[in-house]
Amino acid sequence: VADLAGTERGVIRLATTTLSRLSGSLAAFRELHPDVNFRIVQISPAAEDEMVRLLEEGEVDLGFTAATLGREGIGEIPVLKAEICLAVPKGHRLEGRESIRLEEAAGEPFVEYKEGHPFRKINEEFSRQAGLERNVVCEIEEPAALESLVLAGLGVAFVPACPGDEKSRLSLVRIAAPVCSREFTVAWLEKRYLSLAAREFKRFLGEYFAKLGMPATEAAPAGASTR
Repeated sequence: VADLAGTERGVIRLATTTLSRLSGSLAAFRELHPDVNFRIVQISPAAEDEMVRLLEEGEVDLGFTAATLGREGIGEIPVLKAEICLAVPKGHRLEGRESIRLEEAAGEPFVEYKEGHPFRKINEEFSRQAGLERNVVCEIEEPAALESLVLAGLGVAFVPACPGDEKSRLSLVRIAAPVCSREFTVAWLEKRYLSLAAREFKRFLGEYFAKLGMPATEAAPAGASTR
């Protein structure tokens, strides 16, 4: 009742698998709503069950993730679509190309997430669509490790690029076919009451990312985050 009357300061409890993607939107939202406070839990992208548990047990109001949860009773809306590019080491034969077809990466060593990781499942689907049999030479858990291994020349890797990203140290090549993208979503427990602050932030995220510029599939990948 206090929440509906607007007499209580809003507190948004948020779980996220990628804090770097949210930092700008958090600052922008706080400028508009300085009385709203955030309590944030960062979890591994591979910890899908942990995100579900936090939502179901009411420990967080919203979840922000780069891999859809697809669970009954949990609502989800997409708020950001990131283009997936191929990151290559400096001096690589594909460096400098405006775009490639994914099958052109045949025979290349790949740096990839471990089996079962949601990002690996997405990447394997891209490869399946391209008819690409990949040679995975290194399996990692953290995005930072992926970047460092590509820079070290161990292989190539799939990396998301969004408008507004800081310039990356990686050399990124756009993939013309198949269409490769990753969708970031906001999730919540449908049967649980969401405060006005949480509902406003859920709405705000879609508008914020839409105002970053062109859709990711049309933006030049001048910079990217590995998360």
